[in-house]
Amino acid sequence: MRKAMMAATAAMMVSGGALANNFGASINYGLGGVGADLGYALIQDTVNVRAGLNAGLDTTGSTTPDATKYDYKLDTGYKTLGLDWHPFNGSFRVSAGYAWSDISLDVKSVGSYTFNGVTATGTATGRIKYDNAPYVSIGWGNHAPSKGGLFFNSELGMMFTGKPTVDLTTDNAVFNTTNAADIQVEKEKVKKDAMDFFPIIKIGLGYSF
Repeated sequence: MRKAMMAATAAMMVSGGALANNFGASINYGLGGVGADLGYALIQDTVNVRAGLNAGLDTTGSTTPDATKYDYKLDTGYKTLGLDWHPFNGSFRVSAGYAWSDISLDVKSVGSYTFNGVTATGTATGRIKYDNAPYVSIGWGNHAPSKGGLFFNSELGMMFTGKPTVDLTTDNAVFNTTNAADIQVEKEKVKKDAMDFFPIIKIGLGYSF
C-alpha cells in the first residue's frame, strides 16, 4: 500500500511538472512599446501557440511636409495570436499568425495648410490608420519548452497591413466644399507615400513554468 501511494505521488508530481512546463510568459520591448507574450505548448519543444499584447509607443512631435507644419501623435500598439514552430526543437522559431492593429498617426495643422498646391487658413486634421493583418516572423526563445526556466526572447518580422485608411478634413466648411477634389488628391498622395506593412521588432526576457 505504501509503495502504491509513493508511486501515485511520484506520477502526480511528474504529470504536474509536465503540465506546468506547457506554459511560459515574457516581457518585451520594441516598436510596439512595452508588451507581454504568453505561450502554450501544442507539441512539446516543437509547436506553441502564442498570444501577444503590445501597449504601443505614444510618440509626439512635428513635421513640415510641403510647407505645412503638422503636429502628430503616433500610436504603435497591436495584439497578436499565432503559432511558433521550432524546427530544431530549440530556441530558434518561425512564426505566423494574425495581428489586431491599433497603429495610427493623428496629425493637426493650425494656422494654414496646403492641399494639392492650394493654401488656406484655419485648422486641418487627419488620421492614418493601419488595418488588422496577418504577420510572419522569426525569433529566438521557446515559451514552453520541456525544460523550464529563464529565457531570452526576440522577434523580427512584419505585418502585411496594406495601405492605411486616410482621413483628412478642415474646420473651413467652404474649403471642404469648394476644394473637396484637392482634399481627395492630398489624401491619395498620403496613402500612396505610406508604408503598406509594419515591422515587428522586439526583445525581452521570459520564464517558462
